[in-house]
Amino acid sequence: MVAIAALFALACVGMGLVQGVITLGLGFIAIRGLGQGALGLISVNAINLWFVQRRGLALSLSGIGFALGIGTFPLLIEGLITQYGWRWAYGLLGVLVAVTILPVGAVVFRRQPEDYGLQPDGRLPRG
Repeated sequence: MVAIAALFALACVGMGLVQGVITLGLGFIAIRGLGQGALGLISVNAINLWFVQRRGLALSLSGIGFALGIGTFPLLIEGLITQYGWRWAYGLLGVLVAVTILPVGAVVFRRQPEDYGLQPDGRLPRG
């Protein structure tokens, strides 16, 4: 999670530095692959590892958060572009990813619960 979030932040900053169609294409692939692709897969995978009985609830809450993000981020991005221009907007989005997703990923995301002596859904291990 942390590595992908760091690469995503760098991809956002890199988009503000594009100089032609090739770097634009590479930047678009990086943002699309890392943001919607890899981060989304990691989130769903973490839910599947940590939730069994409450998986439906956890996935629905995740879906609601994703939908809220899709609804609000374009407004934020439009405001940044209007205020600072598209290059600075990408840089600021990279900083936003670095100061939000990176720390959350480092603190919250863990491997499967059994690695920590836990069970999915917060159940205590039998023993």
